[in-house]
Amino acid sequence: YQAEFINQLHEIKNILLYFNFKIPKEIDFQLYNMSAAFNNFFHKDNSIALFNGSNNANYFQYKKIDQQINDLKPKKLDKVKNGLCIYNDKNKKIFFDIVRPTNKQINQNLHSGTLSFELSCLGEKIVTNCGSMEKRHGKKPEYFRYSAAHSTLILNNTNISELSKNSYRRIPKKISFDYIENANDVIWIASHDGYHLNFSRIIKRKLKISKNKNMIVGEDSIILSKYNVKKILYNIRFHLTPNCSSLLANNKKSVLIKTSKNQSWVFNSTGILSLEDSICIKDGKKIEQIKQIVITNYTDVSNKTENWSFVKV
Repeated sequence: YQAEFINQLHEIKNILLYFNFKIPKEIDFQLYNMSAAFNNFFHKDNSIALFNGSNNANYFQYKKIDQQINDLKPKKLDKVKNGLCIYNDKNKKIFFDIVRPTNKQINQNLHSGTLSFELSCLGEKIVTNCGSMEKRHGKKPEYFRYSAAHSTLILNNTNISELSKNSYRRIPKKISFDYIENANDVIWIASHDGYHLNFSRIIKRKLKISKNKNMIVGEDSIILSKYNVKKILYNIRFHLTPNCSSLLANNKKSVLIKTSKNQSWVFNSTGILSLEDSICIKDGKKIEQIKQIVITNYTDVSNKTENWSFVKV
């Protein structure tokens, strides 16, 4: 929708120019403002990040718009308080979902993927969400909106948000975000209370992104918000893209990842890992088989933390 709006503004501007009308400053401002944000949403493989119903079905139209605005400096979105937080350097790009569901009209397209992330590096995407069907009319498959279709932490196979078309039944009331930067790293720390009412837990994710290496270190925490003795299943999912092949190490704490362009990555974890089947639909049309790395365990009466990392080798 953002791409369409930018394109319509260009068409309106061209019509006004053709008839020698003065261009209202509001049109130029919105073109600059929206375009400077729009050209941030492409991964290092030039695909669109798969958050909240976006897909690559209209990729060539996206690129035409992007070519019209390639002289604009992209907005820095690494310190946002609401929306998609984006880190970008010459090699890698990382998207982090800290969207606060507040607007009912916007929520019609929102997915339940709070604190999910995507990673691309050196022209290839490594970690993804499962995407969305390109369908303007009629009902889209609901399962692509589920939390399990995102690279995030899920409790008891329950969605973080329960979003319906016309209203929302349950959403996180509080999503916090902190930004820390030093000479070597950018550190994002975010949390949500989407599981507070039903499971008495707060979810916290810390991402440490190396500026100088192709590496991201994660820490996922499940924090008691009030005393609850019930054991709860949790899964932390990392969906790999179709261009990745993967092999689980014998110790079940590492996964070796090889990309179609011969990048080698290692995923390490303090917890026991499994490799499971998954699907993605990055082009909005064709469902592709992929693999997902999954950390599975149970919480108890204490706080629980899982540490993991993606490192290019």
